Amino acid sequence: MSAFDESQLPMTLKPLARATTTSRLGALYVGVLGLGVLAAGVFGVLPTVAAAGLIIVGAAGVLLSLLLIARTGSVSVTLTTDFLVLRGQFSTRTVPRNAIKKVTDEPLVIWRDGAQRDHRTWLTGLALYRDQGRTGGMNTSLRSDLQTKLSLVRAWAGEPASATEGDSFRW
Repeated sequence: MSAFDESQLPMTLKPLARATTTSRLGALYVGVLGLGVLAAGVFGVLPTVAAAGLIIVGAAGVLLSLLLIARTGSVSVTLTTDFLVLRGQFSTRTVPRNAIKKVTDEPLVIWRDGAQRDHRTWLTGLALYRDQGRTGGMNTSLRSDLQTKLSLVRAWAGEPASATEGDSFRW
């Protein structure tokens, strides 16, 4: 089991800039599609009801795109003395440190609430890595950065450095 240096807390882990740039480009794609639909509604020769529908859908796509682009920068995993704070694009979840049962390679944190119910929560700030790279999966630098950050989270939670060491938690 790895010893974790508590003097480093609070510690915020963010995805590499390359991963957030890819997420922002995906959000920009949604915005461009939204603009196209919006333009079709405004300048198209459709009946009024259909045009209004296109305008609403297009505006929603543009607004969603702006929200995703703005929120991607705040995606992170923060380790504090007592809590794991997971900031995603739409929500933030706080998990008590002593409730954490396992940190998996997916990357998921498995934890138990006060009512003894098990939960599986994505480590959103690290999950941005999941779809990077070509057919062969993630490239080496992204994989290395992900494993380093997962090792930090595991050490903070009092677990072995890798998911294959120690007891295996199965669902």
